[in-house]
Amino acid sequence: HALADRGEVELLAVVQDTAPPPCAGVISVINHYYGRDHVPIGAYKGQGLHHSYPPLSYVNDVVRAFPSPIRNNSQVRDAVKLYRRGLPAA
Repeated sequence: HALADRGEVELLAVVQDTAPPPCAGVISVINHYYGRDHVPIGAYKGQGLHHSYPPLSYVNDVVRAFPSPIRNNSQVRDAVKLYRRGLPAA
């Protein structure tokens, strides 16, 4: 976000590549803080992630404590599809 604020990059999307569903909510909290709710969020929804691992200790606290439009990865697009849509536009 700092690079985008300085005009050095265009933030096209942010993706979650970990299993805990609320991690997408943390990304949304950060996007919201920086005024970038319009930046799409994606989450990897394929095979190979261990869904039984709990999120890091701060994840649920951040999602509960701060406003954001997205709370978990069920509310975001598949990361692979988001990459395929966003990369050609870059």
